[in-house]
Amino acid sequence: MEIKEEEIIKESVPIDHCKPIGKKELLNLFEIGENSLVKIYSNEKCGTGFICKIKDKDLNFSYGLFTNNHVLGEEEIEEGEKISFEYKNESRYIKLNADRKTFTDKIIDYTFIEIKKTDNFDDYFLIDDNIIDDNYIDKDIIILQFPLGNEISFAQGKLKKIQENNIIYKIPTEHGSSGSPLIIRKNVQKYYVIGLHYGSAKKENINLGRPMKFIFDDIKNKMKIKKKKT
Repeated sequence: MEIKEEEIIKESVPIDHCKPIGKKELLNLFEIGENSLVKIYSNEKCGTGFICKIKDKDLNFSYGLFTNNHVLGEEEIEEGEKISFEYKNESRYIKLNADRKTFTDKIIDYTFIEIKKTDNFDDYFLIDDNIIDDNYIDKDIIILQFPLGNEISFAQGKLKKIQENNIIYKIPTEHGSSGSPLIIRKNVQKYYVIGLHYGSAKKENINLGRPMKFIFDDIKNKMKIKKKKT
C-alpha cells in the first residue's frame, strides 16, 4: 500500500538509547500524571496542561496550571471566563476572577493560571526552575501528554541542547501534546518539571520546550510592571 506524503505525520522520534524505566516507577509516574494532568479544549483546539507546586519567595502563590498560549490565549483567560478541561476523564472548569492570578505570553508561548486548594486537584508536579546547564545534555527526559486528545501517554527521549530560552530534545509527540511537562527523574520517587513543551521543528526532527526559569522570570517581570501601573 502506498502512503501519500500528506498522510505522514512528521514527529520527533528518539534515536538514542534511554535508561529503562521499571514497572513500579512507571506506575508511580503515571499516578502523578493522572492526578496532575488536564486535557484542555479551547476553540476546537486540544492541548495538555499540568498542575504544579511553586516554591519561590518572589511569588505570592503556591500552585498553578501551566499550558501553552496557543492552547489558552489572552482572550480565553480574561476575567469572568471559564476554563473547561478534562480531569480524570471527567469534565471540569475553573472560573476566572480578580482573586485568581493569570499570566500569558504569546512569544514565549505559555499560560499560567493560579490554582486554589478549593479547586480540588489530587496531586501536583514539583518544579525545578534553576538554571539548567550542559550537565543535562544526553540525559533522559520524559513527557506525559494527551496526544491527539487521546488517553494519557508516556514518552521518553534524550535532551540534546540547552539554551537560555529553549530546551531541545527528541521525543515522540503529536497534536494535543502542547503544554506538556518536561520531566527529569532525580530518583525513583522524585520527578521534577524543568520545562514546558511547546512545539517541534520538523525539518531538524527535534522538539522545543521553554525552561521553567525562563517562564518564571517573565512572570516576575509582568508582576513588576503590573505593580508599577497600580
